[in-house]
Amino acid sequence: MTGWYDGGRCISERQVVLVSAFLTMSFGSSLMSATGIIHVSLLNHFKESVPVTAWTGALFSAFFCLGAPLAGVVINMISCRACIICGAFLNLVGFGVSSLVSNIYVLYLTYGVIAGTGQAFGYTGSFVVVGFYFRKQRSLATGVVVAGFAAGMVVFPFLTQTLVAEYGLQGAFLLLSAVGFQTCVFGAIVAPGRTERALYSEAKRRRQISKTSVCKRLYDDLRILNKMSYLIFCVSIFLWCKSLSIVTMFVTDYYHTTGSSMVEAAFLTSLIGIGSIISRVLVGIAAVDGGVDRKLLYFGSYGVIGVFTLTLPFYGTSYWGKACFSSLFGLYTGGSWTLLSPITVELVGLENLASGFSIEMVAAGLGLLTGPIVGGYLINGGTGFTYVFAYAGMMHFLAFFSGLLMSLFTQQDLDTRTKPEHKPMCISEKVEDVVVLYETQPEQKSFLILPTED
Repeated sequence: MTGWYDGGRCISERQVVLVSAFLTMSFGSSLMSATGIIHVSLLNHFKESVPVTAWTGALFSAFFCLGAPLAGVVINMISCRACIICGAFLNLVGFGVSSLVSNIYVLYLTYGVIAGTGQAFGYTGSFVVVGFYFRKQRSLATGVVVAGFAAGMVVFPFLTQTLVAEYGLQGAFLLLSAVGFQTCVFGAIVAPGRTERALYSEAKRRRQISKTSVCKRLYDDLRILNKMSYLIFCVSIFLWCKSLSIVTMFVTDYYHTTGSSMVEAAFLTSLIGIGSIISRVLVGIAAVDGGVDRKLLYFGSYGVIGVFTLTLPFYGTSYWGKACFSSLFGLYTGGSWTLLSPITVELVGLENLASGFSIEMVAAGLGLLTGPIVGGYLINGGTGFTYVFAYAGMMHFLAFFSGLLMSLFTQQDLDTRTKPEHKPMCISEKVEDVVVLYETQPEQKSFLILPTED
């Protein structure tokens, strides 16, 4: 597919992919922002304790990331298109069956695992396909696409609260399943690009030559954790997502218990998405500039938002204080998602983008799983929201220090990669037609033809 035609004007394939990925993020991958609304609705519907109820949202948020390795397998074996379409069906099944469930423990599977994995497939497929299609402007393109995720963050909290108020929790689940299934259309028009097809052909050739086992291939993927800078990067993602999940899960309930109505709390939660849209686009533009240190942008924002999260109970009792926190939280956390792809390529190379992103999503999933559980037990223990947000703020500070440490180790790992005796496989970021791939044995050289892209 060279392009689409509209009124005689050619719309490039990359533009089609960019719009499709943006819409997939908006409709099929951003419901994590509504977990706080659903959490309050589940508390009212099932009358269970906070820790028991928190497991549903924690599993949903966790499998949004823990499903990424499985999505990576689908991408590596078939295509990004197949990954997005599979995510649409998982959203349909997960939310659809959840509308029929009368036991909260069954929701752990339907809403938490199945629907959460559907969100992961849509997000991972959209994220990776942009990395394949855009090389020189990868940061900007990624920023535009993940802004679609932020756009969903603006819409879904208020939309979910409206659906729950009008149709009840089960009716809301049914309608959300229909919304998530729309991404099947967007995935269908994402054709594998020339770079993606070339990488698949080379991977297939290598599998035919090596005949290695699945365990061996998994081991090869995990070898990128030997890079200290990348390992610390994953630790910082774990800590950041631990704090992110606590705020996302409990901030709506906090707003409601401090005097705001559920409609006001939903609107205030949506402000996180507005700040996130601005952040993702601006950070994407800034990261294109070679003079801007992406890692500094990445970990610097954590220190700032850590202060605001830690002190929320002291200024967040008024409406304007809540609005200020929501806006700043979105502004200082949204851009981090934009930087994942370019930093991953910088640390492990383009050929390891899918594997590296999958590992990062596992680290993020573990953080998203453990954060709400710890927060739920803190609230259930009678400590209130003060200690919950203090804990979240400390996690952001630890993510800041981990990101700083990652930056210090990056140059050391780059020096190791360039030593002649290692000769790692690499794909040049230069715009050239021929890229040389080096095996561990000097005599096993191969050439991968990649297209020239802008």
